[in-house]
Amino acid sequence: MSNLKQQITQHLEKTKDFLHQSPQFDTQNLTVEQRQYKEPFGIDQMKPEQWLSHIYIDYALLALASEQYDVFQSIDGFTYFFEYSWRNQSHPDYVEAISLIREYEQLIKTFIAQQNKK
Repeated sequence: MSNLKQQITQHLEKTKDFLHQSPQFDTQNLTVEQRQYKEPFGIDQMKPEQWLSHIYIDYALLALASEQYDVFQSIDGFTYFFEYSWRNQSHPDYVEAISLIREYEQLIKTFIAQQNKK
C-alpha cells in the first residue's frame, strides 16, 4: 500500500471515529427506511453525518482496498456539501469535521494526480 493511500485510509478511519465520538453528530445505524435509496447513495434519506459515516467512508475504504479509484474522480466540491449542510451550526465539532473533510478532499486530489501520472 502506498504511503499516501495508507494516509487516506487512516484519515477516513479517524474521521469516522471523530463523528461517532462527538455528541453533536447523529451516527446511529441506518434504518430500513433510510436504506430505501431514491437519490444516489441514499443522501435524501439520512443526515449528512450518517451518510458520511455509514455510506461514503465505508464505500471509500472498499474502493481504496480494491483499487477502484474512479469513484474519487469527482471529488471537487465534496467539502462544499458539508459546509452548506452545516452552515448554521456553530459548535466547534462541526468546524473540526469540516476541517477533516477538507483535508480528505485534498489528500484525494493529490492521490488522483499521482494515479493519473502512472
